[in-house]
Amino acid sequence: MAKRDSHPIPEATADMRDATAKPGMSVVEIERYDVCEWCPTPEPTVPPTQVHVFFKLRGSAIPLFLRFKSAGELDRFIAVLTRHRLGVWPQKGA
Repeated sequence: MAKRDSHPIPEATADMRDATAKPGMSVVEIERYDVCEWCPTPEPTVPPTQVHVFFKLRGSAIPLFLRFKSAGELDRFIAVLTRHRLGVWPQKGA
């Protein structure tokens, strides 16, 4: 069984909350996204070792990929998304 990272979930900072108000920073619209398991060989002959998240950004021909190399990294990302989701939409069915 793989060892999971035990780093705490980072707290939101003013810099993160105000990022879109800074010169040169902007919000881009996501046209679509996808999530997949990644295998280090061309054919999936060995177990996957990473999780990749792909974003197609509106107005950009260059895709954005997030690569998670450990369960702990992915768990922290999910926890942060969940924390902010509950801050914006506190009711589970919202």
